[in-house]
Amino acid sequence: MIILSNGKNVSPELLKQKIMKNPLIQACVVYEKKDSIYVKMYIEVDNNYEDNKKSVCQFINSLNYQLPSFERIANVIIVNKDFQRTASGKIVRK
Repeated sequence: MIILSNGKNVSPELLKQKIMKNPLIQACVVYEKKDSIYVKMYIEVDNNYEDNKKSVCQFINSLNYQLPSFERIANVIIVNKDFQRTASGKIVRK
């Protein structure tokens, strides 16, 4: 659970479920930084990588309109390499 300075609670798992509805997104990590919600996501590299990045950003913008202001995603970091994972397949958080 992410607890912001205004006392609002944000469930990263519920937000991740909403984000993962986009088929272009292969994996993501939701975290708090500077009292804002950040998302780091992996999208596959293919011939349409730049178009996919634009599409994902548009998806996040539209998702933000549906979310309460305290849950809105302030920053998206898109990577083209999958995250390091544990033996059980979970993403390693540093």
